[in-house]
Amino acid sequence: MKNSTLIFICLLMANYLAAQNVSSCPADLTDADLGGGGANPVPSGTYLAGNSIVSTGDVATGSTVVYEAGTIINLEPDFSSDVNADFSAIIGGCAPSWAPLDRTTTNITLAEEETLTFQSISVEIDFYRNTAYDCGFSGNYTFLVVEPANNPGVEAPLWVFLHGGGAGYFNEDQQYMIGVSPVTGAPRNPANHNTEKTMEDLRDGQLRYRTINNNGQNINSTLSRRIGEGYRILIVSMCDHDLHLGMGTPYLNNPNGGEVNGLQANMAAIDYTVANYPTTHVFAHGTSAGSIGAFGLAYAYNLEGIQLNGIVMDSHLASYRTETLIAALVGEPGFVFPADFNISEASEKVGWFANPDEFSGIEDAISNGFNIPSLDIYGNLDPGCGGGLDQIDEANTAGLDNCAWVHDGIRQVVEAQANSIHQVRRAEGFGHVPTHEDGAASDFVDEFISDILSTNPPHPFD
Repeated sequence: MKNSTLIFICLLMANYLAAQNVSSCPADLTDADLGGGGANPVPSGTYLAGNSIVSTGDVATGSTVVYEAGTIINLEPDFSSDVNADFSAIIGGCAPSWAPLDRTTTNITLAEEETLTFQSISVEIDFYRNTAYDCGFSGNYTFLVVEPANNPGVEAPLWVFLHGGGAGYFNEDQQYMIGVSPVTGAPRNPANHNTEKTMEDLRDGQLRYRTINNNGQNINSTLSRRIGEGYRILIVSMCDHDLHLGMGTPYLNNPNGGEVNGLQANMAAIDYTVANYPTTHVFAHGTSAGSIGAFGLAYAYNLEGIQLNGIVMDSHLASYRTETLIAALVGEPGFVFPADFNISEASEKVGWFANPDEFSGIEDAISNGFNIPSLDIYGNLDPGCGGGLDQIDEANTAGLDNCAWVHDGIRQVVEAQANSIHQVRRAEGFGHVPTHEDGAASDFVDEFISDILSTNPPHPFD
């Protein structure tokens, strides 16, 4: 590189990101957007990208060029900046127009309290309701705080659990379209994830169901292991059936009107919890639909300069490979969506994270420097990714089974990174959401957490 002024500035403050919001900000910029590359001069100006800028061009004498990108700026060996050229590269760039995400904790109230006992363990649980956010059919968003076993009020790491529930949407005729049982083909109940989650729903349907079997014995699941290690557990709701990703956009075609608020409500629940319970490290664990929600949480907080310590994504992925798979398998016996399920309409309901013009997928995010440690887990027998079904064309061409193909994009990106902080793990012989069971998947989570904590990472909300 020729003599020049070259400045790299790392800006992580949320107010800077908010000031740089550009609604038309592209995800990535390459030479085609920067004057052509090589010996071609880069025209003077400021170039903004949400994720990355890759450049081989020349910043000529007398030019003023600023590159601003959200995660990475890659100046290739052929890049040059002439004497007396003014060139700056800034990490921060433009954030999506919604960042930082608008949300409120003002309407959160404690609705119920209870103490649970199991053998020698006593656990206090607090059930909260946030009346700022309505559910799709009725009620409000709620969440459950599970105090550290036998030690309520202690400073503790926080394990945020985002449950699953598939996807659903209203079509233009205001008919609710939803997934089906892969065994019987019977449709799911639209009300399950469009109405308020009660204390019983979160306590019995999530906490107890994921940790205690029908014989009253402990399930050595990922959630049970965290309780045993003294974590505080936060169980959030999905009641707009929006993959936990709603940002306050209209709930399309809903005869009740309203908005989808999943991401807003979840971030408000976390904000409230860390403000009112002494917290150290923070992890997010999503299963099925909650996997995409866990990624969304980490992504949104990262844009505010808050880096969660790690996320676990079990059995679903914010990848357009997922959309390709669903479109190819709808209506197939043994699959989880019927023939009249339109994945494009479901994506339109979700909004920004399911819009390829706005968000280019988790593979691209990680490739371009997404720096929240992420563990992607799947079972090879999972019907949700076509496990056990005939290969779709893309999987057949790649010589992979369906589940492996869905997760192969992120696997390739992770394996291409030296000492990557991300992992992709396949739980052989397991089906849907294997972290709810004892075995390989829960062991993978243990290893992942141990690796992270061995580096003594900072507490995100200090």
